[in-house]
Amino acid sequence: MTKRLFLILLMWLLPSSVLFSQELPETEDEELIQEYADELSYLSSHPVNLNHAGLDQLLQLPGITAYQALRISDYLKQNPGLHDPERLVRDAVIDQNAFESILPYICVDGTLAAKKPLAKASLKTKRSWPLSEEMESGKYVNSPWDFREKFTANIVPDYEVFAQAQKDPGEGSFRDFYSASLSHNPPQGRFSWVAGDFGSRIGQGLILGGGVRSIVSAGWTQANLKQAQLIRPHHSGNEWAFLRGLAGQIKLPYDLTLLALFSHKRIDVKLDSLGQIAGIYTDGYHRDSSEYANKNKAGERITAARVGWKRSRSLETGFTVCQASYSPGLNDSLFHRANAGVDVRLMFPGLWLAAEMAGSGKGRTAANAGLGFRSGPAESYISYYRYGECYKAPRFGAVEYYGGRDEQGAVISSNVKIPFKTRVSGLGYLFHPLSAGAEIAKGQGGYLLEFAAENGIIKGLKLSGRWRQKGKYEIHSASAENDFEALAVKTSYKLSLAWDISRRHTFYGHYQQAGYRVPLLQTREHGECLALGLKYKAGRNISLLGQSVLFNTQGYDARLYASEPELLNDASFHAFWGRGRRDALVCRYNFRKWVKLDLKTAREIREYGNEITRKTEAGMQLEVTLP
Repeated sequence: MTKRLFLILLMWLLPSSVLFSQELPETEDEELIQEYADELSYLSSHPVNLNHAGLDQLLQLPGITAYQALRISDYLKQNPGLHDPERLVRDAVIDQNAFESILPYICVDGTLAAKKPLAKASLKTKRSWPLSEEMESGKYVNSPWDFREKFTANIVPDYEVFAQAQKDPGEGSFRDFYSASLSHNPPQGRFSWVAGDFGSRIGQGLILGGGVRSIVSAGWTQANLKQAQLIRPHHSGNEWAFLRGLAGQIKLPYDLTLLALFSHKRIDVKLDSLGQIAGIYTDGYHRDSSEYANKNKAGERITAARVGWKRSRSLETGFTVCQASYSPGLNDSLFHRANAGVDVRLMFPGLWLAAEMAGSGKGRTAANAGLGFRSGPAESYISYYRYGECYKAPRFGAVEYYGGRDEQGAVISSNVKIPFKTRVSGLGYLFHPLSAGAEIAKGQGGYLLEFAAENGIIKGLKLSGRWRQKGKYEIHSASAENDFEALAVKTSYKLSLAWDISRRHTFYGHYQQAGYRVPLLQTREHGECLALGLKYKAGRNISLLGQSVLFNTQGYDARLYASEPELLNDASFHAFWGRGRRDALVCRYNFRKWVKLDLKTAREIREYGNEITRKTEAGMQLEVTLP
């Protein structure tokens, strides 16, 4: 890279600033990134009130460990009626970095966030130019625009009305996906319920809510220690993520609680030659005209209940049953049976344990267990999980999204604070360790190793580095008839710098390099990218962010990922391969507490396979709030 190019890039980035208050975790799973962003979006709209929060609510906050949540819980019990959240830092409950991570998602009595607005509406739209080859050839149908509309009203205390609609590129109807809900959730009430569109988590997530699907780099020790029993209005913008039905939760005598839910909805599926469900679509972009004509031709019905018992905060257990059915039925590869399971959680200062067992018969079982502990400046987490080959879980997202054979294995991670304001972390992740056998199946085994270090010795200057190696057995083709497994290894490292130049300016840079190889085939690929940005707050009401990514990758398997701020906490996660550059600029304007207007533009040029492609993106989001 020449000095001239570097100077031009810095000059272009001068008027820029950040909108993303919580940085996206490091992962290469785009679905998990979107799921994580949806959680942050919900928390930003429903901040946790520290003066009325239980430990389970504190554990939902991003950027803190289970032990930090425990410290906050103990402090709030000793200091009720907190008026200034910054006391958590001044009284050494948590450090400044952890406080800044949770600040957008907390509130206290008397603040505007604690008083829910009467109504809030938002409109988001974006599109790309030129159209894809599939759309230009007529394979995809209808409009290239992407739309999201959301509306929330809290006119009656403790009641919330929510509605949303979306249209993906390639869909013609603005009601491609739409849903609504009415929820009742009093702060100290015995009974809460949601009718319509809702999300649910039960136990440790084996049966409902996802089992051991955490983003390992999002938090080293918090892992899956989330609420064991949760229902809430579902505010996701993903087509696959909505439910239609009724869910309720009630407190019973003798420290018992009951959660029950029923969901029945139409789903968008692909049928096989026998008329059975062979797959479920998650967006509208990839369907041709004949597939689009069969939209929402199938039904899904899910019924579940959990009885839980909780003794103070140190012991909680529960029993869950669940039944799912589909019309028409699933084909053999997707067939699901009724599930039942039991879960338990123990939590003490410096130690917690969580486990769950579930199944529907011999060979159709699953289990997971996690142990977290703290010793001095070190925090560690160990997890083991295993799925039987015939185990199936209800969809609640996508068929076989949970319980895949490549998800069984073990995780061990630890982080430790060392002198000079440095934190060192390590992770070992072994999935499907019992992979012997000639049958080629999904995820025959592999491992993930990761080490990271972060240093903040100089005020306003933060340095960090990460090394990661992932090895996984993949299916390769020797000929049209012969497939075989071979270990593919991807090694990458990342160096990052963030410098708070002033209260208005922050410069950041990320350099990543990756290598991909298949030793058995003597295949090698190499890739690298450099992301530079400058965050800038141009006055009281205007914020800007500019970012450029320069990338040079020899092959698709050595691709690198970089997050990019999107509008109002949605994720924008891009994969880079080939050779080229991507520039993005985001502008936000706030008019008091009433109106937020976000504008985004991006330009990408890529050279890959002797072909040069150019793409321009534009987006807008308008949010109006009635206090």
